[in-house]
Amino acid sequence: MTSNKNILVAARHELYRRGVKIALDDRCSRSNYRIYESDSLAENVPRRQMDLIILDSALVHRCGVSTMRQTIEKVNTPVLMFADHLDHEALYQARRIGASGLVSNAASLREISEVTSGLLNGKDHWPDPQKKSVLRCYTSGHLQNPTLTERQQEVLRQVRVGHSNKQIAYDLNISESTVKSHISEILRKFDVTTRTQLISRLGCP
Repeated sequence: MTSNKNILVAARHELYRRGVKIALDDRCSRSNYRIYESDSLAENVPRRQMDLIILDSALVHRCGVSTMRQTIEKVNTPVLMFADHLDHEALYQARRIGASGLVSNAASLREISEVTSGLLNGKDHWPDPQKKSVLRCYTSGHLQNPTLTERQQEVLRQVRVGHSNKQIAYDLNISESTVKSHISEILRKFDVTTRTQLISRLGCP
């Protein structure tokens, strides 16, 4: 890794950003780092000055997959996403936003440094053994089921069979406003805006 690489760390919390900087300093203490909150990423990141963006997956949840993907396309910079769990949802999400790699928040300082170095040299980084199944699902245009709460799973089952909000509320003994809230969260997790789109995304085995 050369000393002139500019790495941007996009995360909500200062402690998180400092932790990533410590990991990077493990092997590249002379590099020029820029720390920035990604809620205005699209407006303020210099397109040609950043060599790598390290992104907290929590910001993807906050901004939405589509918005983050558009932002990444604009800045035209490799992205390494950090996530709490390296499950199908995280892998699929990283691919959807156009990231070049994914690493766990629990990764060692050495691993973070090595992965970062690899991405700066044009490589990607995807955890195995889940990689193949997620990429196959991504390529086919389908979505592996994201993590849902037990109640959200119950609501989703009702949606799949075509029940109305009123019927779902009656069957689950909850209010219609609560049903609407659950459905909105389910749509957000699947990165869709309508029930029809949601159903079409449930075809990946």
